[in-house]
Amino acid sequence: MACQIKEKYHIPATLILFTPLNETLPYIHSKNDIKLVAVGDKDRYIDVEMLKKVCDKEGVLCHVEQGVGHRMEVLSDLDKNLDIISNVIKRLN
Repeated sequence: MACQIKEKYHIPATLILFTPLNETLPYIHSKNDIKLVAVGDKDRYIDVEMLKKVCDKEGVLCHVEQGVGHRMEVLSDLDKNLDIISNVIKRLN
């Protein structure tokens, strides 16, 4: 929704897409000023390989976290969840 709203209302904002959906793919392009897309490799709501191809084509940084799904979390493992958050934040530098 953020990409669609940004385009529709010409909002000058830099975006970070956290666990996008397949419906988001058409909005991932260089004109949308997307700094990072983060997704889990087991996310069932997006074709991760297609996402990587779109990001590569558009020059958008894509971080794929291994071993997690759409919620980008590991239940009952706070340390792993903190690692996931850290991994995403590190990509922003």
